[in-house]
Amino acid sequence: MKSYTAKTATLDAIVDEFFNGGGTVKVRGLFTLKQISKARTIITERFDQLSEKVMHFHEEAKQSVKIHLQCRIRKLMDRVYVFFKIKTHPVLMSILYKFLGTEYIIGSVATNRILSSILGQDRHLDYPYLCDFKPKSHTIRFNRSLPINDQGPTILNPFMVESHMNNYMQGSQTELRHPTAEGNFFKKFSQIQIILKTVDLMLFHGASWNCALPNKSDHDHDAVRIQYLPKWIKRMKKIPTTLPQSFIDRISPDIYQFLGLNCPYPKVSDTAKFDNTIGRT
Repeated sequence: MKSYTAKTATLDAIVDEFFNGGGTVKVRGLFTLKQISKARTIITERFDQLSEKVMHFHEEAKQSVKIHLQCRIRKLMDRVYVFFKIKTHPVLMSILYKFLGTEYIIGSVATNRILSSILGQDRHLDYPYLCDFKPKSHTIRFNRSLPINDQGPTILNPFMVESHMNNYMQGSQTELRHPTAEGNFFKKFSQIQIILKTVDLMLFHGASWNCALPNKSDHDHDAVRIQYLPKWIKRMKKIPTTLPQSFIDRISPDIYQFLGLNCPYPKVSDTAKFDNTIGRT
């Protein structure tokens, strides 16, 4: 995985890596330990409060007695400043502007928390690429040439070799298809275990095969994971509806944009104001 800092992050090189290289990069030095520590404290509190613990692509864990050791924590928006401050770093936003357009949105905000001894995930693509196992549900000639997802986990605990935290199939985004063990696909692309330090940011093409590996360490692993989408993709979560109007009234233009509030659609036809607002006005 190629590594960058705020000073060395070259937009064209990173976007080329998403399309034609390994599909994943890490960026170091964007966040402080204080920011990460505050986020981790909130996540730990929320985890302890949950009565049900659910995460995607954990069929094996679901069949075992260990499903309670992992969780995707979504109710973070009432502490929105902590997490949005992490995601509005100018370098990060510049990369996403280049890859997804200047009015990209966030489709979901969540934290993956995986405790010691939990089983791993199934290898998968991310939304909306994950629907590739239902090919007829996509438009004709659906392909990887148009980017429709970028995943951006910020690491709260180190992902190390001994903890078997995460891996991805390097270059798998170059052949858009649902992960299977058939053929020689696993031989063709390198399987890379992700090694990341606390406060690292990982960005990867949503069509990359990825999964969490079994956590064999003696400590948990947490990452703030935000799904980035072009403005015209239907988001997974109705994030603005979870925020009070008092918050929306005072947010910065950057946050307003990636909440998708710049886009007025869909409108309620019966009550929408009629104006000549489409096209160059």
